[in-house]
Amino acid sequence: MTNLKRLFRKRRNNTWERIKRTSSDLTTLEINTIVKTDMNCLKPTDNDRLALYQLASKYHTKLVNLGSEYYNSITSADFLTKQKESFDAEKEAKGGEISQSVNVESHLFRRVPHYVQGGIVSFVELANVAKKAKRLVLNNLQYFSREESLLNNDISIITRIELKSLEMVSVLADLVGESDKATYNSFWQAYETNGSDHFSYLDKLHDILLDGVKLDERSRASFLNKDNFIIDLDLRDKILVRKALDLGTERVLMQTRIGLDGDITTRIAEKFADKPEQFILDIHNDSIQTSIDYWTKLVDILVSFGKNILKYFKK
Repeated sequence: MTNLKRLFRKRRNNTWERIKRTSSDLTTLEINTIVKTDMNCLKPTDNDRLALYQLASKYHTKLVNLGSEYYNSITSADFLTKQKESFDAEKEAKGGEISQSVNVESHLFRRVPHYVQGGIVSFVELANVAKKAKRLVLNNLQYFSREESLLNNDISIITRIELKSLEMVSVLADLVGESDKATYNSFWQAYETNGSDHFSYLDKLHDILLDGVKLDERSRASFLNKDNFIIDLDLRDKILVRKALDLGTERVLMQTRIGLDGDITTRIAEKFADKPEQFILDIHNDSIQTSIDYWTKLVDILVSFGKNILKYFKK
């Protein structure tokens, strides 16, 4: 019993830190009602590595599809030529590494992808590409023929890809081993130095990761998420990944946030607010009530658990 108690004390700080993070998350309840074009009704995967890969794939596909739509909406021949020349220069810089099937018509936003596995480098690249795609659209609105409501929705989704990708980077950074922190810091230095230049940044990143750098298994899994390395996230991070997967790149019609202090905020998509459907409103309201009931029970359980732990360590 003494050895067990010593072990608990040794890990107490980490345990309390996780409890504090989870408790902080429980101070706000968020209910989203989204519209999906189709549903496969498959059970979400319990494999963290696969979930991260699926999320990166969703973001990649959305950026490709949006890029294709915006390419086809370009109204200026000069602007179109400029985009083609820029893309061809990127392909030429990488020589024979890029498939000829990768073209500006389908990769106006995504450009030439390097990392799609769902590790740190994948999500940093996705965040960087989403940021540049948003800037391309907002700085050249006059060259795109796009309905305003669609454009606003597109910008919202692209921003979500950027922010959620950076959130996944933060999640995966917790897995980087202590011996590899210097490599991780070098990685961020390269990103901050070259992030605005997609290819210079990725070339530098390639040197850091693959040119003689030896990472431990957990760190390599975190950086690259490949070669069957195991990624095992804690409960809070699993929830963050699951939520990001649930939201995906779909359009959110209604969102309600309820704070522990009783503050309630409801956001409604403008297009839906103009022509609300009672059926969807009812579903959203039912979801709010179900979530509140579940939330209340969860908070009660956590409070009870915390009290029991305090009693144990006071002995």
